[in-house]
Amino acid sequence: MLELTSAPIRKFVRKDFNFVSCYMYFYKHRAEVIANAFNMADIAVAKAEELGSAYLNIPSAVKLESETFTVRLVSPEAGQLLKLLIRLDRINTALVKAEVIGRVGRSERNGIIKPALAALNEIKIQATGQPARQPKSESKKVAVA
Repeated sequence: MLELTSAPIRKFVRKDFNFVSCYMYFYKHRAEVIANAFNMADIAVAKAEELGSAYLNIPSAVKLESETFTVRLVSPEAGQLLKLLIRLDRINTALVKAEVIGRVGRSERNGIIKPALAALNEIKIQATGQPARQPKSESKKVAVA
């Protein structure tokens, strides 16, 4: 059983963990690319942990919603992904609590955690071979008659 508090990490486990784990298991020919993505994600998460470490042990009465998951590890890479998710959940939860009590601003919190979340998304992209989603265009399409 795995209990997670951070909303983006819970969403990843709910929507993508099994999908990505299976791709990593079945597509071993992508192992080098996936390993590189893991290395980059590990660096990004370590940086987030370094920058957010001051907020990890703040005593707080703030209680955040959590969710419990049962996960199946189908490969060593799935275990590696799970460890990464646990680290991300821990630091993001601490940052959200710090934001709630006014110790950190939203932009600072996002500056710390966004690169690590982007690196997590890159693991998904590399494992599945799917292209990254393009941001929605702000320009309006003009219909030609």
